[in-house]
Amino acid sequence: MFRALNYGLATLLLIFAYILDAVSGSEVIKNGFEKFKSIPIQSCTIPESEEHYYTSFDGSKRLHPKKDIVEGNGQHAVKVKCRDSSKQSKAADLAVCFDGKWYPSDHECVSRTCHPVQNTTSTNYTCTSPEGSHISCDQYVPSNTQITIQCSHWRYANPNGNQNKKLCLNGIWEKWDTCEYQCGVTVEPPPEVNLLKKALYKNPWHVLIYHFKDNKWSHKCMGTIISTNKIVTAHICFPSDTDLLFDIRVVVGQYRDFRAPESSSRMLDVEKVSYSRADEYSSIAIITTKTNIHYDDTVGDACFSLDPNFDISQASLNWKMAILKVDTVSRIASKESVRMSLISNSQCLPRDKQFKENHLRPDQFCAVFVGNGRFNATDIGTGLMFAVKLPGNSLQYYLQGILDGAIDDSRILTFINMFRFETQFFIYSIIHDNKSMIFFS
Repeated sequence: MFRALNYGLATLLLIFAYILDAVSGSEVIKNGFEKFKSIPIQSCTIPESEEHYYTSFDGSKRLHPKKDIVEGNGQHAVKVKCRDSSKQSKAADLAVCFDGKWYPSDHECVSRTCHPVQNTTSTNYTCTSPEGSHISCDQYVPSNTQITIQCSHWRYANPNGNQNKKLCLNGIWEKWDTCEYQCGVTVEPPPEVNLLKKALYKNPWHVLIYHFKDNKWSHKCMGTIISTNKIVTAHICFPSDTDLLFDIRVVVGQYRDFRAPESSSRMLDVEKVSYSRADEYSSIAIITTKTNIHYDDTVGDACFSLDPNFDISQASLNWKMAILKVDTVSRIASKESVRMSLISNSQCLPRDKQFKENHLRPDQFCAVFVGNGRFNATDIGTGLMFAVKLPGNSLQYYLQGILDGAIDDSRILTFINMFRFETQFFIYSIIHDNKSMIFFS
C-alpha cells in the first residue's frame, strides 16, 4: 500500500514540475487560454491532529497547525510524523500541497507494517499473526508478526540454525539469512527401496555415458555431475571418431541399461564436449547438456573444489567410487559402491614396468580397492569421492579424482587429480562461461 502511495506521490510531483516548467514563460497559451501562471494557486495550512505532527522536509523545523503555511505550487513537501512511534502515516510519511489541497489527503496514523516477503528458489516462508493465526507473507504484515524460515529442499542448509523464527518489530523485520545450496550431500533412502535404488541415493552424482556406434547404443563410460548442466569425465572416454554430438547421450538417476523404459525421462542430449589441455596432453572432458539436469533425491551434484587452505588429511577417510555391478539377466546389483584407499606414487610405480618407463603424468595419482573390487573398462570416467563431516555429523562428498585407467593387472587404478590448479581452473572457466540455475523435480 505504502509503496503504491510513494509511487503515486512521485508521479504527482513530476506532473507538478512539468506544468510549472511549461508555464514559466511569459507567452500566452494558444487556443485562447490565459497564461497558467496567472491563475491563483492556494496555499495549505498545517492540519491540526492529536495523533500526528508535521516537520519540514529535512526534519529540521517543527511546523505548527494553522500558523505555518506551505505554498501550493507542489514544489514543497513536508514530513508527517506519528506521535506513537509504533505507527506510521498513511501518507507514507510525506505530503505535498498543491492548490490548497494535500496529496495524499489521508494522514491517519496506522500500525507500522513490515514489507512482503516472497518465497525464493532456496527458501520458503510462513507467517503467523500476533493473534496466532496463519497469514500470507507476501503482503504487508503488522508488527509482532512471526516469520518462519524454511529451506525449500533438503539439499539446502539453513544458516539460521535453530533461530529460524524472526519477528516484525516496529515495522522492520529482524535479520535472517536465506538458505544456502549444498553440493555433495545425500539423503538416507526409504527402507522399502531395493538395493539398486539405494545405490542412487548414495551416489546421486553418478552418470552413464553412451555412444552410438554400429547402429546401436553402447555403454561407454561414467561421469560425475558437478553442476546442473555440466558432467565431468575422462577425455579417453571419447574415441577420435566421435565428432558428432548426437553420437553421445548421458543418463542420470539410474544404473540400469540405457534401453530400459525409464531411461527416456533421464536421458539428456549433449550440447558440447570441452577438453582440458595442460602440459601438452588432454586429461578430462566436460559434457554440457542441452537441458538442465533436474535434481531430486537420486540426482544431484558433487562438490569439486575446496578452500585452498583446506587440509585434505583432515577429511574423513571415506574414499569411495560408484562402481556398480549389475547382473544383465536379473538386473540385481551385486554391490552399491566400492571403498578405495589412496597410495603414494612411489608405491604405485614400481609395481608396473610400463609406468616405470613412462611415469605418471603430473595430474595423476593411484588408489587401490579396499576389499574385493574389480575394474571394468566402462568404469572409466567414474569419480573418486572423499567425505567431509558437516555439523550434525552428516557427510559432504568432494570429487578428488576421475578414473582414467588401471595397472598391475587392474589391481591399481589411476586417477586424474581434480585438485590440480590447471584442472580446477579449466572447470571453473567452463562452468562460469554458462551459469545455470538449480532445478528440483
